[in-house]
Amino acid sequence: MLRPQIVLFGDSITQASFNVGGWGGALANTYGRRADVLIRGYAGFNTTWGLIMLQQLFPLDDPSPTTLAGITICFGANDAALVGRFSETKHVPIDEYKENLCKMTQHVKQYSPSVQIVMITPPPIDEAKRLEVLSDGVHFTPEGSGFLYKELALAFNQTSISINNMPLEGVTTFLGSSNSP
Repeated sequence: MLRPQIVLFGDSITQASFNVGGWGGALANTYGRRADVLIRGYAGFNTTWGLIMLQQLFPLDDPSPTTLAGITICFGANDAALVGRFSETKHVPIDEYKENLCKMTQHVKQYSPSVQIVMITPPPIDEAKRLEVLSDGVHFTPEGSGFLYKELALAFNQTSISINNMPLEGVTTFLGSSNSP
């Protein structure tokens, strides 16, 4: 039996989501035996590069496309790089950033029409709280990851990929059977 897939797609914030205490690992644990949580995080990517990667991961001409249950799209930290600084090659103007995100959602919906999409934006700059939830000013601490996980779980539970709507693999197959593991 193929499990539904939930793809975590984005930049280094997504790539680091499976670090100790990370929000991606927490989602994988929550959806264990119900869905496969796949990480597709690309450190340093902005929405322009992410759009290219998305088209490679989910080609519209795929003869047997994977049905996605859900996807998170998390970009913006690199897009917001300041012009005139070391990382200015990653900068994407705000109008292009918005257009790229729209193109991403349209592409994913065209690839898998029933997919639930959750957009994750970079955290706002709040100097007083920044180091409580961000380890280096960009990436989440375990506390910050916990906050994001709770928000994602709340968002997912308001859709068809609510944990309560997804069957638990193995329960009907093994319980009461003489072949129980």
